[in-house]
Amino acid sequence: MVRADNKKLRFIVNDINQCLEQAQSLAKHSHGLHWSDQSLQRAFTSLAGDETIGFLAYAIWRGRSRLLSSMRSNSL
Repeated sequence: MVRADNKKLRFIVNDINQCLEQAQSLAKHSHGLHWSDQSLQRAFTSLAGDETIGFLAYAIWRGRSRLLSSMRSNSL
């Protein structure tokens, strides 16, 4: 999907896993091998092109990640 943003065309990532992969790559590029949740949140915002949408995408991913982690630890 492509949208116009200040006369620029940007690719919008629709798949959360693809977004995470790109966000991790951006965060690692910006902060070396160690990246924090804050740098990951900034990367989501950068990918979304909008602070609110980026924050929501990050919050959804983070909640999903914690839920899956909790489910895994409870099943052991």
